Amino acid sequence: LKVSAASLSTEQLEVARQAVLALTNLVSNHSAQVLSKGGVECLVHFAAAPDALLARNAIQGLVEAAKDDSKHSVLLKKGAIEALAAASTSPDVQTLTLVCAALAALANPKSHSSAAVAGRLDATALLPRLTALVHHDNAGVQSAAANAVAAVASNERCVRGEIKAGGVEEMQKALFSANPAVATAALTALAHMSTYDMVADSLLEV
Repeated sequence: LKVSAASLSTEQLEVARQAVLALTNLVSNHSAQVLSKGGVECLVHFAAAPDALLARNAIQGLVEAAKDDSKHSVLLKKGAIEALAAASTSPDVQTLTLVCAALAALANPKSHSSAAVAGRLDATALLPRLTALVHHDNAGVQSAAANAVAAVASNERCVRGEIKAGGVEEMQKALFSANPAVATAALTALAHMSTYDMVADSLLEV
């Protein structure tokens, strides 16, 4: 499966879609076995595929794997953050929603890989893009992005990167969103970020 998605014929592309979907379904219940046998490389490889359905299937697999924080180390080593960064520029709404879900799972503060996650987020400049998605035209993407920002802000290793990415200012704007889910997540994110004196001072000035 690890071939260029752009080089696949129509028939091969459908096979790849189904194969990655099957792999994603396996990750849900057998993540340890799948990830130990090269499954994560396949998911990462196709996460930024030009075919939206193939990419969505692969990112869904990363979401499922990332729900188990004990798997974060192998996901990071295999380039999951970099793959999500590439996929974050997709015009496909469902792809963007899944990217946000994967990032929210990887930002779990209970993960022993938090420092590595923070480093990769900074290196890929992914947080500014994530924060910008809070103002996307699609309500589902808005909600997913706001929840992801809140998750990042809850992680003491990652929150500084979110603050540097303009998270405070953007979440202040999001408080007035017509989307209730966005406003709620923005309030949660600001509550986490306000533990830093420089953020608390700026909030008091508003």
